[in-house]
Amino acid sequence: MRTKSELRFIATAIAVATFLTTGAAQASPATSLPNPSIVLAHRATANFLTAKFVNGAYLEGFTPGKPDFGFTLEALLQRFAAGQSAKQLATAEKYSLIRSDITGTPKSKTGYLYSSEGTLIPGLAAKFIFTSEALGVKNSVLRNSISRSLEASVATSGLVANANPGAFDYGWVTLAMAAIGSDAKGKAVGQKLLSFQHADGGFGPDSNGAAQVSGTDSTGIALQALSTVRSTRSVSFNSRVKAAISRAAGFLKASATGTPKSHWDAWGDYDSNGSSYAIMGLQSVGQNVSVYRRWLATKVAKDGGLVVSWTEQASKECLAGGGSAAECLLSGDSYATAQGYLALVGSSYAQLIK
Repeated sequence: MRTKSELRFIATAIAVATFLTTGAAQASPATSLPNPSIVLAHRATANFLTAKFVNGAYLEGFTPGKPDFGFTLEALLQRFAAGQSAKQLATAEKYSLIRSDITGTPKSKTGYLYSSEGTLIPGLAAKFIFTSEALGVKNSVLRNSISRSLEASVATSGLVANANPGAFDYGWVTLAMAAIGSDAKGKAVGQKLLSFQHADGGFGPDSNGAAQVSGTDSTGIALQALSTVRSTRSVSFNSRVKAAISRAAGFLKASATGTPKSHWDAWGDYDSNGSSYAIMGLQSVGQNVSVYRRWLATKVAKDGGLVVSWTEQASKECLAGGGSAAECLLSGDSYATAQGYLALVGSSYAQLIK
């Protein structure tokens, strides 16, 4: 018996394969995955990201030789959205979504999903659940055990045990609850998420980690989460969510920069990751993101990866100092690409479960 996620993937994969072999896409399948023709236009970006997986299993973190579990999960979502086959994803899925010795279990309380004290890390657990559901991975025993633990950590008030206050943990937990159909818990966490919205409409923390300051990526993940809880059985709650969405979208559009406004900055220069999250957030609530996508497309390097401001600046300085084009070649960044492909093709994490 196929899950809905598996069927969505199959429909998109067939459409992509048809385009590759015939040069024409089929009529769009009943799925929220990106249009196959757009996927093909950015195939080099998906290939770049795939090549960054160490032995096909994971993305290396900022510490050489050490996997980054969170980025790996997001990269898997991006590659899935690119229509990659089960065979292409198999090694990475096994490492991050199937091997309980890697993830940890409620019994072992070790692995990436648990702290050194043996407590569930809610943001990572939610991302694991969401990714498993979106990809339709056959890990039901492990997935259900983690899901039950995460649901149990959600109080009636929506407070999530051991979660960091702000958009990231609460946003991902809201998305996970939507993915598994835990509507009551999702509403509760979504309600708590609303309490973190600032007067300017944004959510924290910002790029410096200040919870009281609105951030681009924080607001982007909050919008994606809120998009999943705006149609509950409570009319009053739905009205609050819709008002919060309007204010958050307004914050992002007002804080964008460029002429025309096309992207978002951090630390005095453009922010590839933050811009990608903002695009996904706005897209998930029905905003037109075409101008932002066009800007993001200008940040795709020749190798297919998305670049970041500091490597672009280093490349320019290299050329200005007399370096050759080969010596100063601008390369893509694996972390920016791991969070940017969906934005590039005009989709979002939230769309992968709709």
